[in-house]
Amino acid sequence: MPWTSSFDAERHALFITATGVLTDEELRSGTTTTFQDPRQRSTLRVLLDYSGTTNILVTVATVQQLATNKAFLPGSRRAFLASSDLAYGMGRMYKAYAEGGLNGEVRVFRDRGRALAWLNEDAPPDKIIT
Repeated sequence: MPWTSSFDAERHALFITATGVLTDEELRSGTTTTFQDPRQRSTLRVLLDYSGTTNILVTVATVQQLATNKAFLPGSRRAFLASSDLAYGMGRMYKAYAEGGLNGEVRVFRDRGRALAWLNEDAPPDKIIT
């Protein structure tokens, strides 16, 4: 499956990894499954790692729908990690749609260390994610 997620309740962080070819159906299904658990909402820090994708066959409509949902509250942070131009562009599009709402911050990165540094800003030492 091209979408996996793991939740670190102790650090209040969610790690999502997309690999291979990612389609609308897989993205919607993965998102639905991931966010059925109410602990994985609100003020989470989320690392969306798209660096393992080989192709992204996701429509603008799906990106817009997912970016504007109300799964995240103000104060939450989502960092997209992208190695390809296609994944980076999808992350930027998601960010653009999400910015109009009140559902947290989104940033797009090509460097994992920078993405984690941003997610860890102001986090107490026992909540640092690596």
